Amino acid sequence: MVAEFDGVDEKNNPINYQVTETIFQKLQEATRNSQTVKILPLKQAISQQEGYGKARELGKAQNADIVIWGRYSKTEKTASVSVNFEILSKAKNYLDLGKQAQGEIRTMAVASLTNIEIQIDLAEELKYLTLVTLGVSAYAGDDWDNAIKQLTAALSEGKANKAALDPAFIYFYRGTAYNNKGDFDLAITDYNKAIQLNPKLAEAFYNRGVAYGSLMKYNSAIADYNKALKLNPKFADAFINRGFAYSEKGEYDRAIADYNEALKLNPKNADADAFNNRGVAYYKRGEYDRAITDYNEAIKLNPKYA
Repeated sequence: MVAEFDGVDEKNNPINYQVTETIFQKLQEATRNSQTVKILPLKQAISQQEGYGKARELGKAQNADIVIWGRYSKTEKTASVSVNFEILSKAKNYLDLGKQAQGEIRTMAVASLTNIEIQIDLAEELKYLTLVTLGVSAYAGDDWDNAIKQLTAALSEGKANKAALDPAFIYFYRGTAYNNKGDFDLAITDYNKAIQLNPKLAEAFYNRGVAYGSLMKYNSAIADYNKALKLNPKFADAFINRGFAYSEKGEYDRAIADYNEALKLNPKNADADAFNNRGVAYYKRGEYDRAITDYNEAIKLNPKYA
């Protein structure tokens, strides 16, 4: 749903520079071939005072997954614009939108507005955000093929704006979709790009480690888990997976130490895999009583753990 973008001049008189029309047209063009997406006009404005609450209310009434609204103004020398991109679908839990997609006011030369430059830029940015959201919505529903298709479209057709959404996340989610399909080399290529764009993304190092582990490249996997843990020392899953990689290399003491750390981090929400994997390491060392104790704990946590 695309709301009307209110426009006023310095005297608060209404003005129209085709902001709403341009955004609407670009979004329609971007989703023209989609069988599941419709771009619809809300036919009313949402004020900053009404904000996200009103956007969610109107969006839910129309079964919308996304509501876009904003406003713009101009003086003799400058123009300002704000845009809000409200996600109502499950994709909201996966995307960390920047301030420029959450109403931050942007100021530019008034010529950008009168020459239709800002309208085109906003439309391209919102097309980018929409295509990413479609891809992440498919990802959230475990539809890996559609997620890859939509995220690829976002990268090739959208105009990335890091202030609205870090493009590292697009490569991260597409890489994870490839990972879940078993296309580990393609996944690693995408994680490489995500890390290049955002070297502080611990999850990208972790997931690349998972891909390397699936290819039995355990040294590379361990190196990535080390980097993930340096960025996030409380990353329990990284300890579990690094422990598994050590175990596959026959380094059982290191494996057990990692499983201990994982269990220490989540004593009240322990992972059955941590107990099972530590049990395997104890078994390999011939410590059968300890192995049985850990297998018992894994079965207690997951009675269907065959």
